[in-house]
Amino acid sequence: MNNTHQSEKLALNFSTLNYWSKGRIDEALDCYFHRQTFKSDALLDGTAFHEMWEREIKRTNLLKIGNTVVKFNKPQCEKKIETSYNDRWDIHGTFDVWDPPILYEFKSGKTKGLDFAGTMQIPLYFLISELIGVPLEKAILLHYDQHRKKTEYIVIWNNDKKVMGARNWFETLAGEIEDYFEKHNIKGVRNL
Repeated sequence: MNNTHQSEKLALNFSTLNYWSKGRIDEALDCYFHRQTFKSDALLDGTAFHEMWEREIKRTNLLKIGNTVVKFNKPQCEKKIETSYNDRWDIHGTFDVWDPPILYEFKSGKTKGLDFAGTMQIPLYFLISELIGVPLEKAILLHYDQHRKKTEYIVIWNNDKKVMGARNWFETLAGEIEDYFEKHNIKGVRNL
């Protein structure tokens, strides 16, 4: 098993942390080390929708999903932001649409929009934006259930409580991952 990573610090994102938080260690490690994993039909559908929506946004500065139309100011699609969290960890995320002071996240499939909104993804993105000095006012989660042809539009307001929750979640899981790497002698992240 090749356990190398370019940074001397752990560089963690929502996907790795989310798998870890659910005890799905193998999937968290696959995500962290960018190893190929099986892509379900739902994941392939989601990727296709994201690509289609990105093309529409870049072409028109608008996005229409169902009866919902969103107008953007200066959208940056699939914006990857990586920053230092502290001397041990980096944090990064890929924002579906970065258009400060608003973040847009797109989801598709049968899972309800409120289930997506209840994860730590958006609070973690609020934290990242705060760390780089571009605080966000809110996130808009657009969920399209292509099976039922229904769209959900959910506003998630940024506040100190959400950011503190994201900090606690991140620090707890980053510490667990760091301990696991040390215990299992996984090299390539930093000198532990």
